[in-house]
Amino acid sequence: SLREGVVCPDVTRMMGDGTNVLDLTAAEIKFRRDTWEMVEFARKTLPAYREAYLLDTPFRCGVRETRQIDGLAQLSDQDVLDVKKKPDGIARGCWWVDIHCPLGQITPWGNHSSICAESCRVEEFTGRTCIMKTSCRNQLAPAPYLHADEWYDIPYGCIVPKKVDNLLVSGRCISATHIAMSSIRVIGTCLAIGQACGEAAAMAIEQALPPRSLDVRLLRRRLAAAGALV
Repeated sequence: SLREGVVCPDVTRMMGDGTNVLDLTAAEIKFRRDTWEMVEFARKTLPAYREAYLLDTPFRCGVRETRQIDGLAQLSDQDVLDVKKKPDGIARGCWWVDIHCPLGQITPWGNHSSICAESCRVEEFTGRTCIMKTSCRNQLAPAPYLHADEWYDIPYGCIVPKKVDNLLVSGRCISATHIAMSSIRVIGTCLAIGQACGEAAAMAIEQALPPRSLDVRLLRRRLAAAGALV
């Protein structure tokens, strides 16, 4: 925290379907129980926290991934891993491939690892059961980090739905693969995408055009003039 003596730990998680109200309710209950257990643990075992108290909790649990649009373009795995630059890029991303196990296994952050060595993929999610191609042994390989001062471009088509007019989408629900989404979903990148959405919406209104018909070159120039990195 920016306030002296206040810390904001990120220390609990669970598996679940973020589109299922029962899973979301179970998560809220679990996280509150976990929170109190961790507060009590800190008071009992960590000298600096003997007088600590709980100040606040998030207003709801955070979900990493649920629904995404089918866009005019899709940000692919290789777009991120190969830091590809695109002539129609409207925002930059540079976060590492930050995938969390869909079974809720804890990622060994000390090893900066995130992708299972077995490359398991969730084929079907039914209730609380993940049916997977291979059994997960929690063997993790180093997660890809981008090189310093490198980035990939997010194409304009990733924020424009294929079949819905007069709609632009920002944040973690843009058109992207599972791996690519794990990199673009962070706050800084979502802010950049949001700025592009706002500028594109203004242009669509000014020109009386649907978003899919905008001149992306003009959009890029307007974003650059406003200080955006494109």
